[in-house]
Amino acid sequence: MLILGLSGCFSENDRDFIPNLPNWFYHDSAAVLIDNGKVVAAVEEERLNRIKHTNKFSARSIHYCLEEYQVKLSDIDYIGFYINEYSIDRMLNSEYIKYQTVPLKYSRQLIIELLEKEFDYKFPPEKLRYVIHHQAHAYSTFFHSGFDQSLIMVVDGNGENESITIMSGQNQQLKTLKTFPIEASLGFLYLAGVELLGYSLFDEYKVMGLAPYGDKERFRPQFQSIYKLLPNG
Repeated sequence: MLILGLSGCFSENDRDFIPNLPNWFYHDSAAVLIDNGKVVAAVEEERLNRIKHTNKFSARSIHYCLEEYQVKLSDIDYIGFYINEYSIDRMLNSEYIKYQTVPLKYSRQLIIELLEKEFDYKFPPEKLRYVIHHQAHAYSTFFHSGFDQSLIMVVDGNGENESITIMSGQNQQLKTLKTFPIEASLGFLYLAGVELLGYSLFDEYKVMGLAPYGDKERFRPQFQSIYKLLPNG
């Protein structure tokens, strides 16, 4: 079974499908091709269109993956997208409200139309599957870990409604044990610190690089005043 995994948004390289889309709106476009559970090709769109953290539709990445493995889009059994369909369409709604002259199209239609324009092939809409964001993180980690059983923790800014998800992995299945809401996001807490230091969104790695050179005790009281560790997190 051939599965094509996609991340990113729905703008073509030379234009936004909605005006003034923020750069954080489904950023870091990419594509990956999986053949019977094995990754056979993968690339981030920014490496091909040279736009850092690009959220353009991952057309070039798809071309790369298909050409690398010498298959066509019509050979793909399923396409997986890295966000729940309801959640991404709700986010699109919030943008459409700002620009009411923009044609109302939701993610499934946008993806199918972009693929058809790029590859001259209408991919069956029912074969486009959406994956809960934290499950996408967890499955990619678990399946490549080499372990039959794992305890998995996903921590990012946010998924659909969660900022942290703890799961158990066994028999190639995931079970959610605990979630923490976006309001408790450690990722956003870290980003706030990044911005206080004068850096911007996506500069988190720079602060990580600087961290070993800092004095961890200097601002410990301030940080301890804004979070509390309880028995369960």
